Amino acid sequence: MAKRGRPAARAVPYQAACVAVAKDPQGKAWYQSLTRRGAPPLAPKAARVEVATKLLRVAWACMQHGQAYDAARLFPMGEVSAAAQKREGLRFCLGRGTSSPSCGAFTG
Repeated sequence: MAKRGRPAARAVPYQAACVAVAKDPQGKAWYQSLTRRGAPPLAPKAARVEVATKLLRVAWACMQHGQAYDAARLFPMGEVSAAAQKREGLRFCLGRGTSSPSCGAFTG
């Protein structure tokens, strides 16, 4: 999330990420994988911003595809462990748990 735009609009996803980290076991596992990964681990606030960014991408994907939110697809446990190893340079496909050129979230 960039530091552009209205601060209140950025605060809402950040607060949602704080709730996801505190209340959702899969969200907490994703957060912990970001803060405890090898090199370099993210600072706690930066990890919450990363969770907020993922929540925003999921909300956008749900709206675009007309699908309901599913937390099991958002933070699959396989993706959490893979993210700890391959976070740099890859974005994982939402709901698929894979990275491939056929996925819309792939950045190379």
